[in-house]
Amino acid sequence: KKMKGSETYSFDPEKQKYVRRFIQEGHWSPEQLSNRLKLESAEVQIGYAAIYRTLKAWVFDWNKRAISRSKKQALAYHLRRKGKNEVRSGINAGKAPIFVMPDTDRPFAANDRSELGDFESDIAVGKRGEACLLSLVDGNLGLTLAVKLPRGIAQAARDTMLFAWQFTSKHGESITPDCGAEFSLYQDVSNALSNVPFYFADPHSPRQRGTNENTNGLLREFLPKGSDFALVLPDTIDRFIFLLNLCPRKCLACRS
Repeated sequence: KKMKGSETYSFDPEKQKYVRRFIQEGHWSPEQLSNRLKLESAEVQIGYAAIYRTLKAWVFDWNKRAISRSKKQALAYHLRRKGKNEVRSGINAGKAPIFVMPDTDRPFAANDRSELGDFESDIAVGKRGEACLLSLVDGNLGLTLAVKLPRGIAQAARDTMLFAWQFTSKHGESITPDCGAEFSLYQDVSNALSNVPFYFADPHSPRQRGTNENTNGLLREFLPKGSDFALVLPDTIDRFIFLLNLCPRKCLACRS
């Protein structure tokens, strides 16, 4: 039911339960949920703008008193931006690359992400720079693998990447990692994977690893900056990656 002026919506209890389950348990965004419902011609149809407006009006939240004490109690806190408006910031030019690969000329298909098998990789650092998370993402499908490693050092990154590769199709065409020193043993990985080529992104050029950068943002929903990754069990990480790979994707026409 639409209410003029405030532009908020009230959903019946069944719809509220439906939306809450996918946002809170499945980690879907309102846009993913709305587009997937349209794709499947589902009986329940909800516009994503309506979901956002209703979330901000706390319609989905039953205990308003608890929310007034802590915003973390609100369903909007389960959104990727925790209910906050997006703030764009400039590139941190003070962060210099530690390791740069001279040859950064990727094939057109890898840059265009038009074919399967062109992977992008990065390391998300945890609290105090100890335990980290290495992610490996197919640029075309968005299929994500993530494995915890004890420290962000080259030997650990090399061994973890080789371990993660076991769970891919093993028909990788290329790997494009960040230019950090953690990937300085790339040649060992390439040799072990039948000479899969590595193409290092230019410094301060996250768009060259666009799918991976977007995935890192999704991983931070589960493991916010400052989290101690050492306390997170591998099974817990595997469960989140499983849910992440089930989310609808625009590049796959809202399919998983």
